[in-house]
Amino acid sequence: MYMFTGFAMIYCPGWATLFLSSGLIEFEVDLVGSLTLRPWRLLGFLNILPGVVAFFLLLHLPESPKFLLMIGDTQRGLATMEWICRNNTGLPLSAEQVEHLRVYQDHVAVKRRKGKQNFLRSMLNDAMPLFRPPFVGYFVCACLVMFVLGLLANGLGIWYTAMRNRCNMRQGNKEGMTFCRVLFVPEIGPIVETESDLEAACNDSFLGFNDSFILGSVYIVLYNLCWLSLFCVHKKVMFVFSLVASSTFGFLLIFVTNYTLQLFSLVFLIAFPGIIVGLLGGSLLGFVPTYMRAKALCISLMWCRCGAAIGAIVVGSSIQDNCELFLLAIAILPLIAACMEGYLPL
Repeated sequence: MYMFTGFAMIYCPGWATLFLSSGLIEFEVDLVGSLTLRPWRLLGFLNILPGVVAFFLLLHLPESPKFLLMIGDTQRGLATMEWICRNNTGLPLSAEQVEHLRVYQDHVAVKRRKGKQNFLRSMLNDAMPLFRPPFVGYFVCACLVMFVLGLLANGLGIWYTAMRNRCNMRQGNKEGMTFCRVLFVPEIGPIVETESDLEAACNDSFLGFNDSFILGSVYIVLYNLCWLSLFCVHKKVMFVFSLVASSTFGFLLIFVTNYTLQLFSLVFLIAFPGIIVGLLGGSLLGFVPTYMRAKALCISLMWCRCGAAIGAIVVGSSIQDNCELFLLAIAILPLIAACMEGYLPL
């Protein structure tokens, strides 16, 4: 499922490239009154179309039968198992299988407290066990790791295209220049006489989305390598390797002067944390009871998105003034996350 993040990274710039290169960028169709259909509206619709399709597909998926049986909803739980059985085997549940499911429900049923309390209080009471022993240490640690992963993969990643475009738009000789110098050290050209009738214009040109295609392709390849590695490598080894690799490429990004090395150092700094977000989310469920897994995953992903938002703001406001120090701090974060991840029972 998470692999399709890479396809999304190719899908969006793919449509943008089509619009920019084929002349579709210049049209205007009157719709209703002053409302017109312009390229940016059509492009926005095409970008949200997969999400709309996914929304309606998700409406047809049932709730987890294990969860339904644990909370005592026997009828829906058995109906869901019937649906799964028919789709997988073409046959209905046998009487013996139904009896096994009822015995299983008696064994794992969880008593839920119901009372006259508002919705927010009910949510708080349901989530509080995650912040008490024996789950609190592991869960808080997992949330902190998720925060770091979101900051790197999405907070820094949202600036990836702008950074690469700025590098590609840089004029003059870039040989021997580090990533930060290419981005932020102004080019000193020949001094020319000023012209009274010269009007400065904003340069918003773009050289293409090739680097975005590379990032999306790397995501797809790494997701498949990660999936294949699960058959022969322990998850904790994969976590630590990915974070150490991300940190290594972050340190390289500070010093390397080769164009290709700069590109792939930034790509792997972003991609390695991105691919293990899903893996950590799945591993988080291993030490949390079934009836609390949905809440645990939602809260941890909330911290991941919080890290993405804070990371995007911090990168945009701070990297220009202290680029090398900022990249150094970014490169250290995966090592901190790796230390915290070593504490988790993965």
